[in-house]
Amino acid sequence: MTVLHRDPAVLADVARLSDYIRTELNVKTVLFSEHEADYIDFYAKPNFAGLGRRLGPKMKHYSALIQSLTEAQLMDLQTRGQLTLDGEVFSDEDIVLYRQAKTGTHAVSNRFISLDVDPELTDALIGEGAVREVISRIQKLRKDSGFAVSDRIRIDLQASDMLADWVTRHQAYLMAETLAVVLEVQAFTDSASGKGQVFSTEHGEIAISVAVVPA
Repeated sequence: MTVLHRDPAVLADVARLSDYIRTELNVKTVLFSEHEADYIDFYAKPNFAGLGRRLGPKMKHYSALIQSLTEAQLMDLQTRGQLTLDGEVFSDEDIVLYRQAKTGTHAVSNRFISLDVDPELTDALIGEGAVREVISRIQKLRKDSGFAVSDRIRIDLQASDMLADWVTRHQAYLMAETLAVVLEVQAFTDSASGKGQVFSTEHGEIAISVAVVPA
């Protein structure tokens, strides 16, 4: 995800929350860029309902001026709340500001800040998501089994080859999140239902059993 704003001071403030943003939005990296114009088209249109009565026959002239405002003028209007064009003073209610994602981007914006999020799911990201689902299942089993929050546990897990591979790759993370001291991973078999609780996932069935390891 890329956070976009023209003011480096604003980006610096947001950067202090990088870890929180990554956790809450479940994104791998948070980048920062002052080049909002590379992602967002910033433009304006007149508020015809309000200005039509006020400007009358001059509306066409001022409409053209408003729709050809430069980025600097748009920023000035947003910051100060008013702008003078050819002798007329316009407020930010007279001129409506718009931000629109450029073609080829996935940007979103409000009047204060913009974000661009890359939605592509790589195999690595899919694997991490699958492991988080496994962790969620284990945490629920811990709770349903009445384990204490501080209990260290043993996990026996049977899964499809793909799931087993992802769990093995992220073994340290999974064990830290679930307070596991032992993790055994095996291939899923027809007899798995007798060796733990079976769950269906997008990547195949998985059987999980958990037990407290005495201190």
